[in-house]
Amino acid sequence: MYIEDEIKSDIISRSKRLAGQISGIEKMLSQNRDTSDILILLLSAHGSFNSLSGVLLSAFRMDINLKLHTPLPMILQTHEHLQYIENTKVQLVSCTPQQLLKIMFTLNQKKIFPA
Repeated sequence: MYIEDEIKSDIISRSKRLAGQISGIEKMLSQNRDTSDILILLLSAHGSFNSLSGVLLSAFRMDINLKLHTPLPMILQTHEHLQYIENTKVQLVSCTPQQLLKIMFTLNQKKIFPA
């Protein structure tokens, strides 16, 4: 999967922030800090995780969309592959994150796109 440098930098920054928050939670637990303080940091880490997930899923969606609109090599242009790609284009527009992961998995299993 190709991820643009700007998006990759954002993903790395967000993952480092999340790692720092998790490390902070571990430190607070070992210091027997007040549970309300730990909960505040945990909620912050949860928000960071959701944000990171959204950026990653958006990058995956863009990658799949690009692949779906790139002509296939002639050997792969079977009716089944072309029909599957057209159906996937429609699904990709409004799919949930879980559906997006299923689409990615299926595309890899069907070997629709050469590596």
